[in-house]
Amino acid sequence: MKGEREAVLLERAVLEEKAYNWVEAAGLYERAAKSFSGKKMVEEAAGAYKKLGYACYRAGRTAETAEEYVEQNKSAFKAYKEAAKLFGQSGNRPEELECEAEALYVSGSVAGSVVEGKKAFSQSYELFIESSELHSKKDDQESFARTLSRAAWTSFLLVNYCSDRWEIEQLTQKGRDIADKAWNLSKDSSDLQSLAESLFAEGWLSWVQMGIVAFKWNERWREYSRKFLSRCDESLKLVDGCDDPLVLEIIYHVAGMWYCFFGFQFVEDEREQREYFDKGLGLMEKGLVFARKAKDNQLIP
Repeated sequence: MKGEREAVLLERAVLEEKAYNWVEAAGLYERAAKSFSGKKMVEEAAGAYKKLGYACYRAGRTAETAEEYVEQNKSAFKAYKEAAKLFGQSGNRPEELECEAEALYVSGSVAGSVVEGKKAFSQSYELFIESSELHSKKDDQESFARTLSRAAWTSFLLVNYCSDRWEIEQLTQKGRDIADKAWNLSKDSSDLQSLAESLFAEGWLSWVQMGIVAFKWNERWREYSRKFLSRCDESLKLVDGCDDPLVLEIIYHVAGMWYCFFGFQFVEDEREQREYFDKGLGLMEKGLVFARKAKDNQLIP
């Protein structure tokens, strides 16, 4: 049971999160985590350290300098590792693996070489998959969707470290299948952040895959692209009324890019093509507004 002091710190941290003041939120989560640890409240401390890891990761995305970005990611790594250790002590294996995967993910984000980055993202991907399987066995659909979407997102970053065509094809197809499953699970559990991440992952993995195949005159790819465009439209409807700019920036960005892509590659009538371009650009402009609101410098040009 949470103490009064820790509960106040966590409430204040949530308020800072909602204002996208991630550095301030991280400081509050750190104080709560240390307080829980001092009282030997292992499960509560693990949860607070996990939140601290995410807050530091998000703080990194708001960073104005490369040095600040690296520092925040290093802090996220330490927090996730501590969370993993504590979840392990409490016997919560799915959460332990998920936090280990997150630690490797942020480690890959600041890796000093291609070899280190690829290794970190590869291990992170495998742990997210293993964690998702355990969450599934516990019939925890929200956690199942969350870890699958993280696996899909990580596979997109991992494929950037691949040069072998066969390896790229295998990884992108597997990642797309995982993203598709995660999107459907997220939709059923109303987890909009996982829904956004899985949509982003599938969209970008598809573009990577189409970059190494002759897709333009392939009817299968044309039909897939049309279906994914419909998924973008459905995602936009699902987030109607959502007040989370982080979710909105991702979905509007992907939908906008896909409208422009589809219009350019598959629409022959010039007037209809212009309609696709106009809609796509309008969606991306809205996505940029949401990115600024979320203080997400990685999506702000």
